[in-house]
Amino acid sequence: MSLSWSGSSSSSYSPIRAPHLRDVLVSLQRLLRPDLANNESPSHIFMCGIESEAETFMKMRPKFFFINCEVIMGIDQDVCPSLCANIFFPVILKGGDYYIIVGEDRTPVYRLLNPKDLFVTFQGTEVLAYILSRNYCGDGKRLSFHLNNDGKREAYCIPGFMDGIQYPCPSKRWENCKKSIIDKQLMFPLVDTPVVPANCKSSVQIVNLSGVNNIIDIKFPGNKQNK
Repeated sequence: MSLSWSGSSSSSYSPIRAPHLRDVLVSLQRLLRPDLANNESPSHIFMCGIESEAETFMKMRPKFFFINCEVIMGIDQDVCPSLCANIFFPVILKGGDYYIIVGEDRTPVYRLLNPKDLFVTFQGTEVLAYILSRNYCGDGKRLSFHLNNDGKREAYCIPGFMDGIQYPCPSKRWENCKKSIIDKQLMFPLVDTPVVPANCKSSVQIVNLSGVNNIIDIKFPGNKQNK
């Protein structure tokens, strides 16, 4: 699953404008709650990822949300950076654990063993930024948490209209389907490893959460990675 959508940026660089996160949430609300589509606008809560938010975050315990990042391209050039894009990495709660889905070719799924320390401490969010930068950014790119127009960090974007979107998604419908059934409903190849087949632009990976392959456990403080 890849959420490399780009949106408007508060910086002076020219933004890339593809479907924004809000556009996706609007579409989801119209699909899941047609009775509210014309009367209720999607909303989302932004968090900075600091210790004062720990109690609120753990009380909310969102079933899914997004890590809200900004990628600046061209930083190694002599001229000013020319492109700036917002990138949203989905985080899903499954079986009591949070999983980060980078969604890029040859990247693992990350399971967070102590989410409170990683999501709502300065040091933990720095670890997350390092992990995502290593997997997503290539030469001439820099990744950091998104800053709003007031210069405040918006590390996480949590859908706020819980009844409409938060609880039905992600659905458990796929968990009860055989691979053959899932395969027939997809537009992309179905794979068991994070590799896009040759001559294909995208693929859909099935991840076994009880398996040891394709998942990296992240714990902080301590080692950043523990397989």
